[in-house]
Amino acid sequence: MAGRCVSHRTWIREWASLSLDDADTIKIGKQKALANSGHDAWGRPRPQPIEMSMKLYLNSQISRAAAYDSVDASTVHYGKLSKLLNQRIEQYQEQWMQPDDLAQVLVQAAVQFAPSTIAAVELQLCFMKTAMFGDGLSLILSHAPSLDLTAPVVLLKDICLPALIGVNPHERVMKQPVLVSVQIDRTKPHISEQSFEIEQLVVKTVEESSFETLESLSESIAACIIKFFIFAKGDAHPSGVEHPSVKVKIKKPRAIPNADAPAVEIQRRADPEDSFGRRMLGELGNKRPQIPFPLEGRLDEFLRSWKQD
Repeated sequence: MAGRCVSHRTWIREWASLSLDDADTIKIGKQKALANSGHDAWGRPRPQPIEMSMKLYLNSQISRAAAYDSVDASTVHYGKLSKLLNQRIEQYQEQWMQPDDLAQVLVQAAVQFAPSTIAAVELQLCFMKTAMFGDGLSLILSHAPSLDLTAPVVLLKDICLPALIGVNPHERVMKQPVLVSVQIDRTKPHISEQSFEIEQLVVKTVEESSFETLESLSESIAACIIKFFIFAKGDAHPSGVEHPSVKVKIKKPRAIPNADAPAVEIQRRADPEDSFGRRMLGELGNKRPQIPFPLEGRLDEFLRSWKQD
């Protein structure tokens, strides 16, 4: 699927020209299938159960379909589209696919199903068994054919880990659960195939930390991903091109008895010209560590040994 790849923030700004905020929409939610795509929690390419949610923004209102009580060209037959999505998945059962490629196949199938009716497509493709400690890996792919724009986002949601976190005396002697979600925007192709490496960085950072605040822990996680996943792998983009950004959200569900969970959410850019990105590059220096997966032992000990070599 050709097109200019942009961040989701740019996607929202540019698609405003389509006046989609008031567009009529059709949604297929949480359709399940087994796809020969993705990785298991150990990073092995294996067929995976997936969950698809697709939202279609229409070029015009569905008033004509409503007036005649019929599924005409002003709307989309969601039953037929649902079957088409399953057929596309079935077509690739003999050939393992990268998750990014599967997402593009499904979005393109939707656009071709009703090209004159659909203005934009948003697909969330969740690989439910990919994460060891969280709610799976989600690829969020937004595409506007008329603008020739595509915005890819990778999300690891609610990685549940024990952490020594908090300012109160009782929180300093016993670990408590935190839920960490990591979203990477403006990704390079096929970053999802390395999602288990991102999860490993989150797990090691949380396990080895003893911060008092969620603010410090969230920035430590963002720094670790930007330094040792994005910069170390050379995934930062050239000057003049949008750089990836990392959003980290941490919830502390046991902290307040009469509330669901306090949470802190931050976003940091992997931009060498940004103050945070520049600091991350300075901490890396000229060397780029390649952290193995799985990493036996502690991350901080591995990094100390790497710096001494």
